Amino acid sequence: MDKMDLLCCENASVELDMKCKAYLDPVLLKDDRVLLNLLNLEEKYMPNSSYFSCVQTDVEPHMREIVAHWMLQVCQEERQEEEVFTLAMNMMDRFLSLVKVRRDQLQLLGTVCLFLSSKIKESPPLDPRLLVQYTDNSVTLEEIRKWELLVLSRLKWDLAAITPHAFLDQIIARLHLSFPESEMRMVREHATFFITVCATDVRFTSNPPSMVAAAAVASAIQGILPRHHSEEMAAAAAAAAPITVAPRGGLTAAQLYMQELYHRLHAITQIDTDCLKECHRQIEIWTQNNGESPSASTSTTPTDMREVMF
Repeated sequence: MDKMDLLCCENASVELDMKCKAYLDPVLLKDDRVLLNLLNLEEKYMPNSSYFSCVQTDVEPHMREIVAHWMLQVCQEERQEEEVFTLAMNMMDRFLSLVKVRRDQLQLLGTVCLFLSSKIKESPPLDPRLLVQYTDNSVTLEEIRKWELLVLSRLKWDLAAITPHAFLDQIIARLHLSFPESEMRMVREHATFFITVCATDVRFTSNPPSMVAAAAVASAIQGILPRHHSEEMAAAAAAAAPITVAPRGGLTAAQLYMQELYHRLHAITQIDTDCLKECHRQIEIWTQNNGESPSASTSTTPTDMREVMF
């Protein structure tokens, strides 16, 4: 081999869909101080869940949902990192908790929050000119610049909020699940989906990120047990669970497994099991009412929110 030959793919096209992602650091996943810091800080970044009744007079919950689905559609089209959308929604909710806006300014706010979030979580960030196109030119570059400074000032430049994604791998690593690798990937993918749909629904803003993440993991695992395991395999999984609870009459192996899972999630996050179960139930209700599953999710939201008769 010539001395000048390179083993790396130096001539790879820049248009290839290739992203460099950091691997999960096992040291950070095993260090309980990381999880403890996340739990201690999460409340700092939670919005006021009653801002529609206390702050906003022109914006209503269904308007937020429409803009949220448009923001999600943009993230999907541009293949943004999974946390870009949830962080943008956190910024928008925190801003709406502080500043009264008009309904015709809501998409502009969502656009700015997407732009700021992509600056933190993506490389390179979203192009503001592209975002203008996604709004069907209903906002301008100058408006994005002005509102970017407004959002930064009102949030005191503290944008790196803790979202449910920050807890996801921490929780999964501590559950010590015995599923095959393919189903472990499925658990994470489905949990990510549930976290995303929670961000579109204002009812979940009152739940701390750790609770949303834990309930999303519970929903993902519950979906795998009956669909991918026979009763005997579910019983084997329950027998291998990290915590043992007393058997109760009339419960299937999968139900026993879920009981143990709730106890384990409580031990990891210190979330009350009843609150966790309620959050899990709300996720299941949302999925049933919207007819969506982790394998398929589409959005038909208009590009210009002003086309919608609010």
